[in-house]
Amino acid sequence: MERELFDGVRDCLAEVLLLKDPAVVTLSSSLIRDLGADSLDILDLIFHLEERFGIKISKDEINYYSNLGLPPEQTHVDGVLTAEALKGLAAMMPEVDPAVFSPGLKVSEVPKLITVQTLINLVKAKVEARPGLPA
Repeated sequence: MERELFDGVRDCLAEVLLLKDPAVVTLSSSLIRDLGADSLDILDLIFHLEERFGIKISKDEINYYSNLGLPPEQTHVDGVLTAEALKGLAAMMPEVDPAVFSPGLKVSEVPKLITVQTLINLVKAKVEARPGLPA
């Protein structure tokens, strides 16, 4: 299943980002830093992933810091993530080097942490949660 997920995510990325060589996409590729995605590309990518895998992804699900279950005042102060938010993000994004989740990380930097593996993890969870699939 992992290979199918990687291939599907890579194909969607290649189509949305108009990549000439899909081989540049690796599990650790950052969507923004390495592949050049912007916010509109990410919205288009979500649509493509939904179509490809028969799932639904809300914009909040890709906005990781808003999924921590914390009120905004406990998530960040002046745009800098709190210790509690950093801990939550590290747990939600195990594919990201834990050293990244250090004091001073800004809310605006979180989207840059999203990798191909992050997307695969999200898609996998959604596919596995579809009704009618064996547990």
